Amino acid sequence: MGLVVCALLMIGCAPKSARLGGKESPDKVIHDLRTENTKLRKQLDSFDRQIKLRLAEISALKQRMGSKPTVVPGVSSEDVSRFVAIELGTFSGAIDTNKDGDDDTVRIYLQTLDQFGRFIPAVGKATINVVHVGSEKTTAITKKVFDPLALRAAYRTGFTGTHYTLKFPLPAIAGNVKELTLKLSFVDAATGVTAEISKLVSLKRQSNRPTTASVEN
Repeated sequence: MGLVVCALLMIGCAPKSARLGGKESPDKVIHDLRTENTKLRKQLDSFDRQIKLRLAEISALKQRMGSKPTVVPGVSSEDVSRFVAIELGTFSGAIDTNKDGDDDTVRIYLQTLDQFGRFIPAVGKATINVVHVGSEKTTAITKKVFDPLALRAAYRTGFTGTHYTLKFPLPAIAGNVKELTLKLSFVDAATGVTAEISKLVSLKRQSNRPTTASVEN
């Protein structure tokens, strides 16, 4: 409400030339002020949410310090959600971001799950190895590590669900390579639990480019 009042005061205090046919029309001045007001409201809402989260965090810490854990009747430690596994979203794989006909980026939708198979926010490190498994040898294509800060920044939630979106570029790959294997390992910082998963994905190639990958036996 205060911002609306300020905006109205700003309109009232705007130069007469701006309000009465100066360089900017009155409608544009009002529109600009309303736009700025909306922007400030969104910023204040974000700050307010952050403050509430920090206050809740402080309150929780105070409850734990110097006191015994509160026991809820009928609830055991096994009922408390904890990280146990990871899953990759259906659409995890390689994508063509520049529309040249060749997949050039790996995009993974990572879900960290509790013992009930539900998404649970986790702090940890994700390591992705991209390899091509041939009939006689395995070729390492690329490797990417997401540390806890990068993982937190990758958090997404919306109508498609809640997950971590991990994206990184693919290096040049020989045109005859049509499949890649994604091997993902996640280490939970809170418990030290390590979970691993792999997925075979198709690779769209329309050009024959020399490979820059190394070979692992």
